Order: sequence, then structure tokens, then C-alpha cells
Amino acid sequence: MSRSEKYYYFISVSIVSILFIILYYYSFKYIVNSWTFSTAHLNYSTGIVRRGLFGEIMNFFNTNLNIKNEIFFATYYCFFTTINLFIFCFLLRKLIKIKYIFIFFLFNPALILFQIYDPFAYQRGETTIITLMLLHTVLVNWFLDNKIS
Repeated sequence: MSRSEKYYYFISVSIVSILFIILYYYSFKYIVNSWTFSTAHLNYSTGIVRRGLFGEIMNFFNTNLNIKNEIFFATYYCFFTTINLFIFCFLLRKLIKIKYIFIFFLFNPALILFQIYDPFAYQRGETTIITLMLLHTVLVNWFLDNKIS
């Protein structure tokens, strides 16, 4: 990567990162997606009880460590969304030589910025699935580049 490409990459990724920092700040003050927050507490067959592994983990942190559910909820999604952002930007490094394609993928509202364009897409259950898909994409790229066998 040339020096100008590094600056271009850094500025572009910084703009996207600032957008996510604003979303993170907002998510610690308010529950951005109240539907997802409420489903962590509900089981549709029996009413208001903990639901699945995420609800159990959230309840564990609340009862044993006195961490509010809202704080745990926001921290969990900030953590996984940040990982997604890092992996996505890592994968885009290959496209920096084709600036228009790089900008298209980085600022595409259907990809990583979907959560910025539609705040109700933030803090949804697919966040961990997206993380796993991006990690698999990294592994496939490393395999195709003969970095792993």
C-alpha cells in the first residue's frame, strides 16, 4: 500500500469509526433497539422469563456482578460490532487500489453501515452471526493467499 493509499484508508475508516462511536455513545444512554432488549427477557411459550443463553448471561452479570442489564446489553453489542468493523475494514484493505470500489463497499448502506442508516438494525441477534461470517471470510482469504493450509 502506498503512502497516499494509507492516508486515504485511514481517513475513510476514521469517518466510519466516528459514526459508530456516536452510535455507541447513544446506545449507552438509551436502549436503541427496545424490541431486541425485551426479547432477551421473554420466552413466548411461558411469559416473562430469561430467554436462552444471552438472557442467562445477562441475568448472571446482573445478579452476581451488579451490572445493569442495559449496560451489559450495550457493552455486548458494542464489543461485537467493533469486532465486525475491524474485520470488515481488514478485508477491505485489498480493495484500496480501486478507490471507487473501496468507497462503495465501505459506505454501502447494505453492509457495515446498515446499523447507522437504520438504528433498529443495531443490537440485533444477528450481530454474533455476522462476526462469525466475517471471521470465516478472513480464513478463506488466508487460505486463498496460501497463508494457511
